[in-house]
Amino acid sequence: MKETANQTPAIWALLIGVESYFQGKERPISYPRLNGCVRDVKAVEKYLRQVGVQNIKTLTASGDTDPIENWTELPVYENIERELHHITENARAADLVYIHYSGHGIRRNTLGQEQGKNGDNITGTALALADVMIGGAYLTGYQLGAFVKEMVKYKGLRVTLVLDSCFSGQGLRSSKKYTLRTIAGQSDDSVLQSDLIADQTIASADIDSKSTKRKVHLKQSWLSNPSGCTVLTACQFDEAAGEDDFPGTDGAHGVLTYWMLKALTENPSIRRPTHAKIKAYVQSKISGMRPRLQQSPVLHGDGDYVFLGNEVVVERPACHVLGRYEDSIDLDVGIVHGVSVGAIYDVYPDTQNIETGTMPQLQAYVIDVPEDSAFRSTAALFAEDPKDLETFAGRGSSAVLRTWALSSDIYVSISPSEHIDETHLGQLKTAIERTPGLYFHTDDLTDEPFFAVAVNNSNEFQISSMGRLIPKIPSRNTHRPLQPDWFSYAAKAVGLEPIIELEDLE
Repeated sequence: MKETANQTPAIWALLIGVESYFQGKERPISYPRLNGCVRDVKAVEKYLRQVGVQNIKTLTASGDTDPIENWTELPVYENIERELHHITENARAADLVYIHYSGHGIRRNTLGQEQGKNGDNITGTALALADVMIGGAYLTGYQLGAFVKEMVKYKGLRVTLVLDSCFSGQGLRSSKKYTLRTIAGQSDDSVLQSDLIADQTIASADIDSKSTKRKVHLKQSWLSNPSGCTVLTACQFDEAAGEDDFPGTDGAHGVLTYWMLKALTENPSIRRPTHAKIKAYVQSKISGMRPRLQQSPVLHGDGDYVFLGNEVVVERPACHVLGRYEDSIDLDVGIVHGVSVGAIYDVYPDTQNIETGTMPQLQAYVIDVPEDSAFRSTAALFAEDPKDLETFAGRGSSAVLRTWALSSDIYVSISPSEHIDETHLGQLKTAIERTPGLYFHTDDLTDEPFFAVAVNNSNEFQISSMGRLIPKIPSRNTHRPLQPDWFSYAAKAVGLEPIIELEDLE
């Protein structure tokens, strides 16, 4: 049957929980048993089934000493490789993939240590699978990246990868409350025959791999700067990920997994949050844990996508009301935040929760952004019903950006293309007209366009500069309304306000 763009994407999940390890001496390191990893993936599986996910495979290693599961159900390299290939071969383009790992992580080499200092939390690391101490292969950051890249680049899948482990080897120094998911102060550079086989297999399958004399597990991981994929790791490279017995639970859980599921289940009637929102939520909850846990989640890739979804939600900047003067208010944002005259904010009285998704009755139109007060602007209040202007919106009330305004004019030129039809043009016109500072380009302007907005073969709007897609500005599906903030974020992203041209993407 011919696939159509209107088909609902399926969700595929691979859940990996390594709690127990086969005891052996093939490695110069010994991994202690953890307590919450299997519980983590079982909780994630329960949530996924509640939201209708059917294609779920769970691999676990549990038991007081050696794992008790059948070999084909264990989290070992060949089983994980089998399941990842199964998803890649059977999923349709635009399907969603969720991969979750809970267990020990390890630093594999000094390159990993150096990469970590540069903000790369993946390269030079490995997931410690259930049989590594008896000769089994590690799953390195490079290898995992190659598997995911195949899904994203060559099959057109969108992948979310959550790693509730850590790789720093640093450990916690101030508390014994939390169990660590790393081996404090250690790394493992051992290379067994199983590691070599895994490296050779990945090297031959990764068509983007260039020949090198370095071992494959020393290469930079594609996951360090992915596109079409979101990676959430439990902590920064020089920190440790922990697990804890949380109140009301049946035992230990990984800190990242526990708070992530809390974020997803607290408001089930509201649209699932973005990855960026989940990361921020988890970080805020960790900050409140006592004794203090030095653990800061890290997000790589497309954080603006809805969790388990293809929707892009660019989080709108929020601010607060400093004071109200009849029908105007002062806001605590100004020229340093990129605020310009014409920007429109939704204003929420202090009695209204901005997280509920309820539309406010009040809006505010920025009328003054003084240059001598970098953190202040003034906005005029307006409402469809004049009676709503009586709504109290005093000091401390919240305001959330609804429509950008640009400090100088940006022109948009539309070039003929087989992928651009009247519907696309209508979306563009609506988005442009709603943003102060955006205008259509006319023939009497001689400036060369700096931006190119394109509709590709997948019916997605894309925006590029100098022939390259602008980072952190996700593509937008043409079947959904194009929001004006897309243009504005693009201009802000490159620090320019140039002419924009719409053209076909080759």
